[in-house]
Amino acid sequence: MKPWKTSVAIGAALAVALGSACTEQPATVAAHNGAGPADGASVTDAIVAPEPLPFTLTLTAKRVTALPLIDGSASDDAWKSAKAMAAGTTSWRAVYDAGELALLVTWPDRNLVIDTVRCWHWDASKQGWYTTKSTLTTGVKYPKRFFGIAFDIANSTIRTEGCAAFCHQDGAVQHHNTTAPDAYVDVWLLLGKHGFGPASGGASFGTGDQDVGWLAGAESVTQSGDVLFDPEDKLNPRSPIVGTFTFVGFAEDKSISPKGDDTFASKDKPALQYCARCHDNKPGVKDLLAGLKMEDARTFGDAGEIPYLRNGDLADAVPLYIEVSPVDFADALVLTQAEIDAGEAVAVAGLTAGQIGQSWARYVQLNAVVPELVLKTPSGSAADVRVAATWHSGVWTLELRRKLVTGSPDDVAFSDLTRPYAFTLTMPGGPAPLLKSGGTNLVFEP
Repeated sequence: MKPWKTSVAIGAALAVALGSACTEQPATVAAHNGAGPADGASVTDAIVAPEPLPFTLTLTAKRVTALPLIDGSASDDAWKSAKAMAAGTTSWRAVYDAGELALLVTWPDRNLVIDTVRCWHWDASKQGWYTTKSTLTTGVKYPKRFFGIAFDIANSTIRTEGCAAFCHQDGAVQHHNTTAPDAYVDVWLLLGKHGFGPASGGASFGTGDQDVGWLAGAESVTQSGDVLFDPEDKLNPRSPIVGTFTFVGFAEDKSISPKGDDTFASKDKPALQYCARCHDNKPGVKDLLAGLKMEDARTFGDAGEIPYLRNGDLADAVPLYIEVSPVDFADALVLTQAEIDAGEAVAVAGLTAGQIGQSWARYVQLNAVVPELVLKTPSGSAADVRVAATWHSGVWTLELRRKLVTGSPDDVAFSDLTRPYAFTLTMPGGPAPLLKSGGTNLVFEP
């Protein structure tokens, strides 16, 4: 069966299959000892773990007179002057000027996954809504895409442990906290939400139905060229394998602290109030705003308005907003506050079942669903990291830009350009195992 197109795609296109894994866990590497198994021993007995790498990867930031435009393109001259660093299948470049740092990252990703768990579907036969679940009837986990960069603020073990310095420290309990007193990490989530926080969703938290959604595109999203979907993909029939999509907006900026450390916790932060929206209304879960203990999790959003709000009522029964007539697939899957203000998206509560069905017919035509989040422009420290990312038929090109020094204590400060800054990467699949199981250094060329 041939791939099929959306109604707005014309002509033929070819899809290049660039493989990507679907597990978040760091890749396991094994090496044969070369001698073969001894008599009576199995092949497994003859396989030994490798020695740790004797070096640390280094990303060198080139000083430039003009920083690149953050638009999801690698065409700016500034990028050409910077040395590339390869880690797994990711490629990195960095440039800076007197006041800001910019990063460029590219990597293969066979299909575009922006419809996340908890996206909304209209059931015309039952005149009601339901959401995409994390685990399908086959027992297979629904795919997700997040891309997080984490920098050491102080005293963390990122340089030697990578994301293990703060991720899933307690085995099956999926907490996010650092492992040493006075150890702090600055995390930038750039595409989709990862699922930080207390394990209110049980063992499935982070991979399941909790705190998810697509983050990219608060300022703009564009779609161009032919768009093809793979009809053989029964797991996610709404992920394009051909097309060009560009998302411009902001990262979700967070910090991670040691257990019991509420240094960056504040009940006045909109990020924490967003978490309390669910936790305050679910029995058996500790009130986040009463003592801010958050069990063992210590992940806090930066101060300021966050770049999204939940597109759903407290009962998780209906979405709050739906676009009346989305233009294309990308427009349907990225819902913004600007579209609500302009009347392009309307409150579901004010619609009849017939009106909902009319709008839903357009979503079906585009092979789309109603998104889990409403994206909006953040403020304050939450708006520090600007991001633009383009997915073009199997390859991501992502650019970001941030001040060297923001003045916020929960942000890494690139104030001493003579020393290295340890960072790591977290993303589903195995494109960059070197960064996931161990950190690397960002250094600034004079």
